[in-house]
Amino acid sequence: GNSDLRSTYLVLYALLIGVSQILSPWIGVASDHCHNNLGKRRPFLVLGTYLGVFGLVGQWFSRNIENPHLHTFKWILYSMSFCLTSLSLNLIYVAMIALIPDLVPSHQTG
Repeated sequence: GNSDLRSTYLVLYALLIGVSQILSPWIGVASDHCHNNLGKRRPFLVLGTYLGVFGLVGQWFSRNIENPHLHTFKWILYSMSFCLTSLSLNLIYVAMIALIPDLVPSHQTG
């Protein structure tokens, strides 16, 4: 029934969030080895920001789909947008955390 469907969606979203969490260490390594004119961290902050905006717009758009024939598309769009938003937040978080040792002298860090 409806309860089973909600449980399935909950498991799906937990898996999507888990995947974006697993990617965080690789994002950190990529940021550490980034050789860009904008610096090591700023490209990840900018990319994360743009992806986050697209993800949030996708979630908003999918929420406003009322056509019952597009119900499956609505949930696929929402799930993909939700995953994109989660990934973007991880991109931003990893880059922000990596900024601390870049900007603070080593004798001032713990």
